[in-house]
Amino acid sequence: MARHDLGCVIHTHTADGIAVACDPRGLMPLSQHALKFHGRIGYHPYEGIAFDLEERARLVESLGPHSAMVLRNHGLIAAGRTIAEAFLNIFFLERACQAQVRALSACPIPSCLQRQCSSAPRTSSSRKKGSSTRPGCGRRRCGS
Repeated sequence: MARHDLGCVIHTHTADGIAVACDPRGLMPLSQHALKFHGRIGYHPYEGIAFDLEERARLVESLGPHSAMVLRNHGLIAAGRTIAEAFLNIFFLERACQAQVRALSACPIPSCLQRQCSSAPRTSSSRKKGSSTRPGCGRRRCGS
């Protein structure tokens, strides 16, 4: 049942984390912080107030091989081998949620951002010297 590679798990109920947890689209690849988790985040369905100890096994299953998870309609979980690693994961996950909430409040359908960010290379080694990893990402007006 347990993930023996993890030494620390952090669970939060921040306003922006809950907002993303309530969004059926989940964490969207809209910011550099979100790209850290793109394709590397688990989702767990809301099961109500946690009185059932059997939910622990389902949480581990939903986390899978990842070190971050969105608890639908509830909050966030981040984990790491150490306390410091778990803290960095929750810090960047929260920053990704903050950026998403603010971006969506300014531009409800940021298709230009999502399209460009989701196709961005995952490593900096694939970009040419002096070029941006995501050319134009965040520079266009919504709908253009």
